Amino acid sequence: MRRAETVILMGDLCQGNNRRRFGQETLPADLQDQVDAAVELLLPLCKAKRTYGVIGTRYHDSLDTHLDELVIRGLRGHCLGKLKILYIRETGHRILVTHGGKFGGVSIGTYADKVATSLLIGNARGKIPRIDIWAQGHLHQFWHHTTPAVDFVVAPCWQGWYYMDGIVANYGRIQPDIGAVVLELEKGKGPVVHRFLFDNVPIAQQGVLEEKI
Repeated sequence: MRRAETVILMGDLCQGNNRRRFGQETLPADLQDQVDAAVELLLPLCKAKRTYGVIGTRYHDSLDTHLDELVIRGLRGHCLGKLKILYIRETGHRILVTHGGKFGGVSIGTYADKVATSLLIGNARGKIPRIDIWAQGHLHQFWHHTTPAVDFVVAPCWQGWYYMDGIVANYGRIQPDIGAVVLELEKGKGPVVHRFLFDNVPIAQQGVLEEKI
């Protein structure tokens, strides 16, 4: 695999205000500090590469501005808004890039099939171009699902598990994958997906992990 030429940031690059828990467990709490930390962390990765990024959810944002946009600008990248179709001229692939959203509690595979069907319908009606790859974040887990028409890629996240009221029933399901994905594209072929995942870092889970009694 040759050196990556383009970086795409999938949104929710900062924790934000954490309004649901009134800012608890947010480090650092100052939003500018969060932006500066994200830029410092990502700068070595994005240096000398084409850098793009999308805006994530309002939950992880500021009431006054888009933190994701500030991070992308700090990296001298291009903010794509909420959703954008990228056409890769060298290979002819079209990638629909978005942070993503709710998927109704169904399995990721079912969600991916619904998205692929929706894209095919939109293309058949002449409303949108043919999409080769749907790329998103939001689910905090890596996922790659291939259909005959569309490859569905969910990028992993940067944040470890932490307690949130109301989601205890999904404790096992929402354990995050932390890392990145590299798409290797070649003209006339489907994408080769390389995942790079860190070992689980149970920082907030220290008080949850089993205790011998």
